[in-house]
Amino acid sequence: MGENMKTDLYALPDIQTYAHRLVANRKGFTLIEVIASLVLIGLIAGLGGLGLIQGLQAYFLSMENVTENQRVQLAMNRITVELQRMETIVSGSAGTLTFTSISRPTGERCTIALSNGTVTLQVEPAATGLVLLENVTNTDLFRYLRIDKTAWVPGNDVRNLDQIAVTMTVHREKDLQDSGDQTYVTIITPRNNGLPNGPSPNPKPV
Repeated sequence: MGENMKTDLYALPDIQTYAHRLVANRKGFTLIEVIASLVLIGLIAGLGGLGLIQGLQAYFLSMENVTENQRVQLAMNRITVELQRMETIVSGSAGTLTFTSISRPTGERCTIALSNGTVTLQVEPAATGLVLLENVTNTDLFRYLRIDKTAWVPGNDVRNLDQIAVTMTVHREKDLQDSGDQTYVTIITPRNNGLPNGPSPNPKPV
């Protein structure tokens, strides 16, 4: 029995040989595998970055268009207030309207005009007008209507003027949900021009 145990002990490999075999059998990453992994990571990062950039561009364009909508609304509101308080029309055309207002001193004229893509409001005696809106692409700002919806022509009796249609087409940058230029229309009913059966006039300021 002692001889068998001795023979078995001599048959076992020594520690150094066993460790060498473990190291030799251990597999690592090859150079091709490392390169392929780096390429894959680069592609994923590139696609993710592209999607992020497109998302940010769409967000900023959307914010610009929201801001432009607010500018248009402010301009329309100012024009509406001025024309509702209009008393007489001095002169008018599709692009310019000069009038007197109950909210201004007697005889003081106001002019709303569209010229070179900019809508302005000028009040005498100021030499220059207040810019209401820019980047307007249409040329006809005003359209005048009688109570029967036929055209009212500046120079006719102002008491027959029922409505003024204001149209502004504004240039906008295209985004993923928008087709570009946007047209805004508002209908204004003057309240102080003496229209029979018209809306109640605004009280004159004291």
